[in-house]
Amino acid sequence: MSSEITPSVTTAQEYIKQQEQLEAEARELLPFKADLCTQDYDKNETGKPLRQAVYLCKTCGYDKGICVGCSIICHSDHDMLELFPKRSFVCDCPTPRFAQECNLKKLKTTYDAAPNVYNHNFQRRFCACDEIYEPEECEQDMYQCASCEDWFHEICLNLRDTHSEHKTHNDDNDDNEDAGPALRLPRSQFDTFVCSECVLTRDLDLLRRYAGTPGFVLLETMEGGGSQVDDSKTSDERDTGDSAIPLKFSNKREHSQEATQEESEAKRVKMDEQGEQGEQEKQAAIPTLATQQCHAPKPQHASQQLIEKLRANPPPRPPSKAARADMFLLHGWREKWCKCASCLKELSQHPWMISEEATYEPAEEEQPEKTLLELGTEALNSLPREKALDGVKAYEKMSSSVKDFLKPFAQSGRTVEAEDVNGFFQQQQQQQQNMNGNGKEDEQ
Repeated sequence: MSSEITPSVTTAQEYIKQQEQLEAEARELLPFKADLCTQDYDKNETGKPLRQAVYLCKTCGYDKGICVGCSIICHSDHDMLELFPKRSFVCDCPTPRFAQECNLKKLKTTYDAAPNVYNHNFQRRFCACDEIYEPEECEQDMYQCASCEDWFHEICLNLRDTHSEHKTHNDDNDDNEDAGPALRLPRSQFDTFVCSECVLTRDLDLLRRYAGTPGFVLLETMEGGGSQVDDSKTSDERDTGDSAIPLKFSNKREHSQEATQEESEAKRVKMDEQGEQGEQEKQAAIPTLATQQCHAPKPQHASQQLIEKLRANPPPRPPSKAARADMFLLHGWREKWCKCASCLKELSQHPWMISEEATYEPAEEEQPEKTLLELGTEALNSLPREKALDGVKAYEKMSSSVKDFLKPFAQSGRTVEAEDVNGFFQQQQQQQQNMNGNGKEDEQ
């Protein structure tokens, strides 16, 4: 018994419904007003450039970044990669770094003392392993360092078994975040982290002093595995209760598509709200009453010994499989700083250590009350009767031509290929040119 392939047919109502769903998805993914380059926006209340979501345009080249507005208006048809928030960043789109003209800021600008730092993220590389990031293939959760704002695989941080290979994306595992080896430090138990590179090499003496004290967990990684540094034998101040507090981590990139919307849970600032923050919020966040005596906790022997050892013998780069000393900061860690003049002076050099950072986000676009179909119908009805009739006739003629074109495919069950569609429109264009030519000859 022979069976015939019934060609798939989409009705007008089904097509309209599909388009409305696409419009709704587009509004959900891009709810922002994309009418302003952040170069035209005032700096934050500290006088420094904004902390904002930055995008890499792979089409235009590496080692430069653009704001969300330019990613939509100027590079919408390009291959983009979201790098997520970067502090003190100036959009490069309207600068000589890009050959094309910025559609939001026509005049080219230059920044002789631009604060932009272009780490390997601007070459599509992330983590200590320096791996090229492919969003569609990366299954692991990634965590953002609070200091350098690079992103790290949980395996490279030895949060999971370092002997496991980087897995490719598998949709079947999206709902099972704890699949595979158990986490050495569950993600619910820390707020953020500072990568080993920053702990060992950056000007963070106060942070290093707090290593191993309550709220500042140092995770030691040696080749073959990792473990939490145990200072309990060298200090009576060790608070083992910290690790049992359930916390919400805000600097994690999930491997699912929802990551782009949930990645940053830091305080976000809209364009029309930035000017209202003022000095009150700033002064409230920064402790001003310095104490005379330093109350920083006593340095923990095991943690300090590890840090000194690794600083004296820096691990090779990339150091993903080498010794590491990543520091995981538990809930309330910002409240534990000493308030003496010396400690406050160092804290003032690193605002992220004092308070949660404000992250710029453009104002949301007002949602349209009508669909594109409804707007198009209204526009057609507003035309003069003669013009409207001409438009309807042209639509009916094109509709009839499309039906005639598709009929043989439906009868034979053959798939419509791209070259078939291109040939159809080329034929329509040629017919229109012939009609226009004949019309000119008749006029002569």
